[in-house]
Amino acid sequence: SLAAAGRATIQPGMTSVDLPVRGFITTDDDGRQSVNFVRTGVGGVSPSVPVFRRVRDELTGLDKITLPAMAGAPARTILINPVPTGPAAPAHTGNGSPGPKSPVHTGTGIRQADSIVVTTFP
Repeated sequence: SLAAAGRATIQPGMTSVDLPVRGFITTDDDGRQSVNFVRTGVGGVSPSVPVFRRVRDELTGLDKITLPAMAGAPARTILINPVPTGPAAPAHTGNGSPGPKSPVHTGTGIRQADSIVVTTFP
């Protein structure tokens, strides 16, 4: 099981979990990204968050999670390179063998945030 926000436990087979806080990333008008956290149960923000199941692709060894399409956004698939387990596992979570392989980087620019800005919501 996983602990979510220190208050909820996610068990195998669950399809949703209630969380006290939700987080999301936005891109501001100047191109900077912001991480936002909102208290749930207030202002129409539902505490119920879907829990998605991973599916192992036996051909590549990657785990896949497919997020359903939503208004204005197509369905998306997230690929996960599983962490090796056991006494012979390396001390890192990177890919130490020819397969599975991480997806090829698409060339997007990655920049570190200049500063952290905290905004308090009511």
